[in-house]
Amino acid sequence: MKTYNFHFGKNIPGTILVLGAGGVSRAVTFALASLGVEKIFLIDKDKLKVDSLSRDLSLLNINCVVIKPDQIEKILSSFDGIINCTPVGHYDFPGCSLGNLMPNKTQWIFDVVYTPAKTDFIKKGEQVGAKIISGIDLFIFQAIDAFLYFTEKKMIIILQIIYIS
Repeated sequence: MKTYNFHFGKNIPGTILVLGAGGVSRAVTFALASLGVEKIFLIDKDKLKVDSLSRDLSLLNINCVVIKPDQIEKILSSFDGIINCTPVGHYDFPGCSLGNLMPNKTQWIFDVVYTPAKTDFIKKGEQVGAKIISGIDLFIFQAIDAFLYFTEKKMIIILQIIYIS
C-alpha cells in the first residue's frame, strides 16, 4: 500500500477500523495485512459482505474482528487509524461514514473517496488535528502504478523488437 508507506514509511499499522466491506475494503485490508497490521476491525451494514471478508482475512491468519455499528462509539478512540472504504462522502452519497462521531488527534484517518477532495470525514479529522490521508493520494498512486504497468510492458516489447532486428 504505497499510500500508507508514503505517509508512514516502514511503521507497522497498529489497530485499524475499516468502514465498509466491499471491493475497495478488500483491497485495503489485504494491503494492510501485507504491511503487518496488528488487528483490523471491520464494519458494514451488509452482514454477508463483512462476514465473507472477515473469513477470507482469517484464512490468512490476519487478526480481524467484525463489529456492529452500535459498538463504534465505545471503542472509536482505541484505533490507531480509521479508513473509510464506503462511498459515503462522495458527491453522489453525501454524509460522513462516522455519523456524528469524531476521531481524535492521536489517530490517522484515510478516506478512499476522492471526489470531493475534502469529504466530511476528512473535515472531521482536520477539526481535531488528526493525521489526514486523502483519497487523492490513493488516486495518484493508482495512476502511477497503472502508468508504470502499461508503459513498462510496451517498453519491453519495443526493446525486444529493436534487439531482435
